[in-house]
Amino acid sequence: MNNRWIAGVSCGSGAEAVDAVLLEVRSRGPSAQLRVAHSSRRFLPTELRYQLRNPTFASLPAIQTGLAEAFVQMIVPLCTSAGLLPARLLAIGTFPPTLRYEPTGKPPSLLEPATASFLAQRTGIAVVGGFRERDLHAGGLPVPASAVGDALLWRDANEDQLLIHLGGFPTLVDLPRSSGTGRVRSLETGPGNRLLDLVIGQVTGGKEWYDTGGRYAVQGRCLEPLREELFAACLPHIAEPGTVSRTEFAGDFVDRAARRTGELGGTLEDLLCTLNHLVVDCIVHGVRTHLPDEPRRVLLSGGGCRNGLLRRLIQGAFPDARNLDIGGSTDGGRMAAAAAGLAVACLDGGRMAGQWTPGSAANWANVLDWQRESVAPIRYPGRAA
Repeated sequence: MNNRWIAGVSCGSGAEAVDAVLLEVRSRGPSAQLRVAHSSRRFLPTELRYQLRNPTFASLPAIQTGLAEAFVQMIVPLCTSAGLLPARLLAIGTFPPTLRYEPTGKPPSLLEPATASFLAQRTGIAVVGGFRERDLHAGGLPVPASAVGDALLWRDANEDQLLIHLGGFPTLVDLPRSSGTGRVRSLETGPGNRLLDLVIGQVTGGKEWYDTGGRYAVQGRCLEPLREELFAACLPHIAEPGTVSRTEFAGDFVDRAARRTGELGGTLEDLLCTLNHLVVDCIVHGVRTHLPDEPRRVLLSGGGCRNGLLRRLIQGAFPDARNLDIGGSTDGGRMAAAAAGLAVACLDGGRMAGQWTPGSAANWANVLDWQRESVAPIRYPGRAA
């Protein structure tokens, strides 16, 4: 049986860059073996980054076109770096950023940039995405939808693992020892890099996008009264396992934290230091409250791995934590890899379906042939939790 080649592309909530991952897939169904052959990252133009972080109805067309073009520009170099002709790709999985999510709406709703049609037309490769939206309409929690892809890629048959993604909103993925995707659980823990970035952007008037390497935060001191007050404010929003609203830890939260910092005689560095402690407090709370307490190996991913202070605090809470190796990258690419993994699952007839956009006639015929010949569909949990 010939190996399959699947690409995954993504853009995280920080909107600083797009990631791409190339998967080599051997066999099919539950026995499929997935290997990350290559990964790459490209930073986004400043204007598009700003639009993604501050989306409006008027800017949505520019966001969709700009992000789709950025995805297209990743595909050929990704394949070339691995010595693969782009025409050999069977499918591309996508995880665009969530621009807005309202978990308390009736019904709940989310908004993502529509990039699939542009990407399929430009590359001629079938695109599958919409995983969060499909999971939401099935009664699940949309943002942790990537957990199935994580399980296919990183699960160990002999060891329990916990994946902590240090992204805009940190995510926990519980990966108990086993094969397949059953019993996998995922949840967001509260504020993360997105909050830290908002503070930097507001204080510097938009001149800086993030605290590079945690260089400001590491110079500050943790303001314990502020830390306790902010954690208490977070608790109502993280008491139940699930997905955090994208508007919960934003402008008003930042303004309140900044005012209180001033009242305590603190500086920007002190505020950032305290918020780094808060991020880890929420992660630890999520682990202790919602996950089994059995010992497990801890894997780290996400842009927060580049934040020296945050990384050190995480290491203090989880001494044996190590970075996930994603095709040579140790901080980016996890969501792109998960998108590719979910594309594999959709090809093999899994219950958790995405939304397909056909590419060229020849490529789509190959996709349909593979699906017709698939054996023993992968079994998924009924909903993310």
